This record gives sequence, C-alpha cells and structure tokens, in this order.
Amino acid sequence: MFRACECRICWTYLDEAEAHLGRDDLEQDETALATALAIETSPVDGSSTIDKLRATAITRLRADNYEAALFAADGISEMIARQPPTGYHWVDFYASAVEVYLELLALNVPLQCGRPALLKRARTGCKRQSRLSRYFWNVKARAATLAGWFAALQGDHTTAAQRLRAAIDTATQMQMPFELALPRMRALQMLSEPATAFVTASECAEVERIFTRFDAHYWLRVLRKKIESNPPL
Repeated sequence: MFRACECRICWTYLDEAEAHLGRDDLEQDETALATALAIETSPVDGSSTIDKLRATAITRLRADNYEAALFAADGISEMIARQPPTGYHWVDFYASAVEVYLELLALNVPLQCGRPALLKRARTGCKRQSRLSRYFWNVKARAATLAGWFAALQGDHTTAAQRLRAAIDTATQMQMPFELALPRMRALQMLSEPATAFVTASECAEVERIFTRFDAHYWLRVLRKKIESNPPL
C-alpha cells in the first residue's frame, strides 16, 4: 500500500537534496537523496519516479559517477518519450537530463555508449525541449540555453551565440533572473571564441550577484574558477 504522505515525505527529501546541490554540499545531498530513494513509491507515480531520476542524475554527475548519471538521465528521457508531459515540472526535469548529456559531452569522458550515441541523445533532447518550450514557457529560456550549449560543443559558435542571446532576451522579458544568469555563464565558458565574447565584466558581475542571491554556491564556484582562468572583457 502506497500512501500519499510517503510521497510527500519523499518529495521533501528530494527538495532537500536539490537545495544541497545548489549550495555545493555533495555530502548532505547524497544523504538526502539516499533517504528519498529508500522511500518506496508506487510504480505508477510518475512524478515521484522522474523526480528521483533527476536528483540521481545530477548527484551522480557531480560525484563523477558518469555511467550512473547517464543511466538516470536516460530514464527521464524514456519517460518523456513514452508519455508526453502534461505538467511543467516534468519538462523542467527533462531539461536536467539534457544538461547531463551536454555536461558529459563537454567533459569528454569515456562512456560505454560511445560519443556518437551521446551526441544523438543530446541532439534529440535539445530538439524535443525546444518543441516543449512552445507550450511550457517555464523552460523557454532554458531550452535556448541548451541549444546554444549544444551548438558550441559542435563547434558552431555563431549559432551558439545566437541561441544564448535569445535565452538572455527571453529570461529578461520573463523576469527570470536565474535563467538569465545561466546562458551568460555558458557564454563565459566560451569566451575564447570571438562569436561568444558578449559577456562583459559588468554582466559577469550581475551573474555573480544572481548566483549569490539564490545561494547557488556550486555555480559561484564554477563562475569564479572560469573568471580566474579567463577574465571577461
């Protein structure tokens, strides 16, 4: 017998895990995630299943457990392929799976599936996310960020700049500060390419303020590391 209260408890621990991920506390994240995964939820409770997979995918990625991260991301993708989402949170979780694919491509780590198969997953994910963003506007800016990141990984920096600029414009119009910071963060990671050198020092400072405001310590660490190696113009 699966009780509604158990699902809510599970979601609470998954929320806690996400908060610890944002604060760059992997140890506490692992503890919260393990507690959530130990709570049995119904096989037909798709919301709990996809939330568990999202938390697992990101946690395993941060812990450099790449095969496990890929496995969880694939689980999300399979759910979305079987059942087109009707809720905004499912689309958001799917974006996290695509981010895992892109991060693995960027890291260029050896995986059993091989890089061509990973590229296919990322390409399919970006296209599907773009289509879903027409109906679920909460991921509109994020979908453009993912498309820009994928283009950059393919070496198409002109398209990457266009997509990231579109993400910035959308996030600005929709007043979504965190989604405004992310495409600038991705652009900053590619500042060595002339086509993406549109993140100024003042914009970079704004990104840092946004991450600070949201206690996004993980992203602050990534940002500051990038600034140290390649300061913005």
